[in-house]
This record gives sequence, structure tokens and C-alpha cells, in this order.
Amino acid sequence: MQDGDGFLADTKSGVEDVTPCRATGSCAGERPSGSRIVLLAVALYGVFAAAGIGWRVLRGASPVGGIGDPPRVPAAIAAGIGFAAVAVLSGELMLRRFDWARRMEREFAQVVRGLTQCQIVVLSVLSAVGEEIFFRGAMQPVLGLWLTTCVFALVHIPWTGSVALWPVFAFIAGLGLGWLFDIGGGLLAPVLGHLGTNTGNLLLIRRRALLRQDGVCSPERQENGRGE
Repeated sequence: MQDGDGFLADTKSGVEDVTPCRATGSCAGERPSGSRIVLLAVALYGVFAAAGIGWRVLRGASPVGGIGDPPRVPAAIAAGIGFAAVAVLSGELMLRRFDWARRMEREFAQVVRGLTQCQIVVLSVLSAVGEEIFFRGAMQPVLGLWLTTCVFALVHIPWTGSVALWPVFAFIAGLGLGWLFDIGGGLLAPVLGHLGTNTGNLLLIRRRALLRQDGVCSPERQENGRGE
């Protein structure tokens, strides 16, 4: 998700039609409220976490699985942060190069632009902890890395054709997060990697969406940036 003027809209499909809402900071009726999204996320990822904990308990394992072996904790922290940095940078590079990446971002922006920065962080924490407890903490020890990653990708089947490639990225990310779980011996590394990836990407998407909303970038500047 490139933070440049040239990647804020896809002029081939037309500049996004948005009405600036400088007075209120929001456009009623254009997107769900941030509070409602957070509440839905609490319910959804709470189910993931509860299911993962229950699964582990039924297997006779500890409820969560811990952060990992103490000697591996520094390496796990570094690996998680490094994973997030690579994931966010890769997204930025794809946004710079590909129209489909820009279309995906605009689809996500319809929701993200209605969130505050704090709400984005909360959502990122909820998704990282809930999904990692279930997929890596509970499922992967039973089904293995590859099958767990396939299920993880299927859960991310998109609601619209504009983000049809989302399961592909979820599969790639799932492999990386599963590898982090294996090398770290616990959930610390994958949770950090998941958290950093979601937070970084969503904050960048939100920033660009608000710039488009306020009319900061003209079509001419967008076209010039894409040609660089």
C-alpha cells in the first residue's frame, strides 16, 4: 500500500466519487459505524478464541499454548516484527505496480475510512489474537501447517470480486504465520506478525482513503504518479 500521491485511485476505472465531509469527519449512510464494526469484531474473534481454547482443552493441552520457549522469545519477537515489515512493504510494492491491488484497497477503504486509528488498533489486536489462538494455537498442532493454511485461506473468501485475490494472500500469510509458530514454539511470533501486518496495512489504507475524501489528489497527480 504505497503512501504516495500516485497510488490513491485507479484512473482507468474512474476517480472514486466521494463527497468531502470536513465538517463532521464522516459521511452518514456511506459506511458502517466504527463502534458497530468493533462490536462485531469482538463477537467474531471472541468465537475464534473461545473455540481455539476449547479445542486445546479437549486435547488435554494448556488453554492458550503460551508465548513460546523462553530462550526463543527474543528471536520470536524479531521474527514477528520482521514478518510484519515484509508483509506491509510487499503490499506497498504491489499497490505501486498493479491495478488489481488498487481496486482491492478501495474496497477495503469503504470500511476502514470510517474507523479511528484507535479502532483500527483494537480490530488488529482482536483479529491477531483470536485467529492465532484458533488457527495456529489449536488447529495447526492437529492438522499441520499446510492443511491449517488452506482452512485459513478459505475463511478469507471475499464478499466481492474486487478482492477475489484475498484468499491467495491469506494463504501466503498463513504459511508465514504457521512457520513463525513452529520456529517460535508458541503464539508470540505469529500474533506479533499478524498484529503488525493488519495495523500497518489498515492505517495506510485509512490515510489514503481520507486523502481521497478530502480531494487532496487530483486525477492529473494520480496519473503522473502511476507513470513514475
